[in-house]
Amino acid sequence: MKKFSILMFVFALLICFDLQSGADSEGELPDVIIKGKEVLELESTKPPLNIPIDQDKELMDSLVTETEIFTKKPTGWEKQTYDSLPETVKSPQVIIPRSHHIYSETVKVFSPLSDLESIFKEPNKKEAKKLARWEFVIADDSGNTFQEYSGSGLPPESIVFNGRNSSGDIIEVGYSYSTILRYYDTKNQLHTTVENPFVIMGFAHQKDNGYTISLNLKNLYDERPEVLKEQEFSNLGQELLQEASDIIKKKYFAFPVKVVVNSKEQEIAQITSKEIASKLKKMLIRTDETVQEEGKITPKSIETVDIILLNR
Repeated sequence: MKKFSILMFVFALLICFDLQSGADSEGELPDVIIKGKEVLELESTKPPLNIPIDQDKELMDSLVTETEIFTKKPTGWEKQTYDSLPETVKSPQVIIPRSHHIYSETVKVFSPLSDLESIFKEPNKKEAKKLARWEFVIADDSGNTFQEYSGSGLPPESIVFNGRNSSGDIIEVGYSYSTILRYYDTKNQLHTTVENPFVIMGFAHQKDNGYTISLNLKNLYDERPEVLKEQEFSNLGQELLQEASDIIKKKYFAFPVKVVVNSKEQEIAQITSKEIASKLKKMLIRTDETVQEEGKITPKSIETVDIILLNR
């Protein structure tokens, strides 16, 4: 009994101790002062505003919508094979790009630097700019110089030949022309290349009496025309006359036309000039008064046809 009383007393003391400690914890905390030695300032900068803008987007989108116009086949082409023409456009009066045998501004583009490098490669190009020199000659079938280009250093990558020389002379159809490159290197040693000859079938140019389309008469027929034999144009001849008529339709439709055949025989010149004029009348839908013909004798070895647009 006595032990029980002692235990109860100890238990009461513990309860009082817990209550006291709980009361202390619920009181106000003491003031705490925190002192800092350094002050750090926060610095911040806004990144540059970078919004990607495609200024051509609307334009490009509009072009995409227009591609359908170019990919759509015209009426009459749906059932045609790739290399054929519908019946509606086979008329000789219709302009269709078929071939390019008649030159006007650019007759040929030469590559003299490539020609030189095929036989010789300059080891020191820096010295070549000061010491080397070159000559590029266009010669006719007799070996005479028609046009010449020259300069220092290496030859150029390309030379555009417009069919004319420095004197204003015109290249002649049907005749053979060759090119010769002479290159003198830094040690003055000569390197020469001669390219294969070239011949043009047609050339269009302005002359004093009118815009002239010159053709090689030989290309218009499979065989040389004869006086008492019916003449037929070759396939190449049809193409050349069609191309000539297309040039007239595009640029000189309102001007009168004169067909002049230069042949070694007067009768052949007259017959063929009438045949060519008749063909052009159908292609151009012209009357006899607007298409004239004339046959002339020529001492030259190549017989030619001049289709003259009388714009002067």
